[in-house]
Order: sequence, then C-alpha cells, then structure tokens
Amino acid sequence: MHLDNDNPSFGDFAIRWNKNFADVELEALLLKPILMPEQFNKTLWKKQKRIKEITTFQIVQFFTREKEQSANLEKKCKLLKSIFKHAVLWKIIDERNNPMHGVSKPKSKKMKVETNKFFDKNEIPTLLKVMENSLEHQYLISALALFSGLRRGEVLAITPEVIYWDTNQIHVKRLTVI
Repeated sequence: MHLDNDNPSFGDFAIRWNKNFADVELEALLLKPILMPEQFNKTLWKKQKRIKEITTFQIVQFFTREKEQSANLEKKCKLLKSIFKHAVLWKIIDERNNPMHGVSKPKSKKMKVETNKFFDKNEIPTLLKVMENSLEHQYLISALALFSGLRRGEVLAITPEVIYWDTNQIHVKRLTVI
C-alpha cells in the first residue's frame, strides 16, 4: 500500500495508519485512550513535521518529557513502534531510517506503594458507599477482595470453574501475576 505522497507529515500518516490498520486490526479498548495522533502532534512534533525528518533522539526526548507525567508510556511506545513499523511496511520510510530503532522501552516512574495498609471497621461503610456508584462487576470484585482478604492477583485468577455455587465457596487455585 502506498500513500498519496512520498513524505507525509507525521500527523497525516498517523491518521492513515489509524484508519487502515488500527481501526481494522487492533482492539479498540487497547489503544483508543492514547491513540489520537493530535496528542503526539502537540507533545512530540509540530503537526507538519514530515515522517522522514523524525529522529531517534527526538523520540527519546519525547519519552524523557513524558516520564514526568508517566501517562501510558509503554502503550505510547508500542503505538509509535507500530506507526513507524507500518511506515516501513508501506514504503514511506526505509528500514534503516526507522527512528524507533534504538529507542528503549520507557519505564514509568514507580510510585511508592504503602504496604500493610488496611481499612479499619469505620472506613469500610464509607468505602462500600463509594463503590455503590461503580459498575456491578467492579463492585463485586472490590467487595470480594475486601471481605475475603484476597490479594489482587488471587481475585484476577478467579474463573467460573473455581466457583462452587452450591456451597458458596471459591477455591483459590492459582495466582495471576500482574
């Protein structure tokens, strides 16, 4: 597949990539929140920056700035890798000029998580009240974790075959690594 011109702007190419690949091949829920090419145009390059002019160092600088906000860095990296991979496949850029070569997968800043922090008996009614406004499955998952003491990975590992409705039991067989 060839585009109308030999060197489209990044924005134009990203829109075409979205229409001809992402909308057709990718799960909408996977990338849609970060998929908008406008976001990259605002933060990465000017709207009319030509795709052949983008350098590896510009992408590295983009991820360095994004680390401060640490919003979906891994997904943004996958997204850019896919866009530039398709620019190569569709013969817009040469494989040797793919600016994503040499870009390491960015790591988000790790948030310090307090361990061993539990809800006390006075906080549980407030938590349940707040959870009432959530979706039913979110409420059920949260209530299950709260009242059973299951860890996140144990809750995620629950499948229909480990639920025994007749005895009101759940058999925790495995832990899902998250």
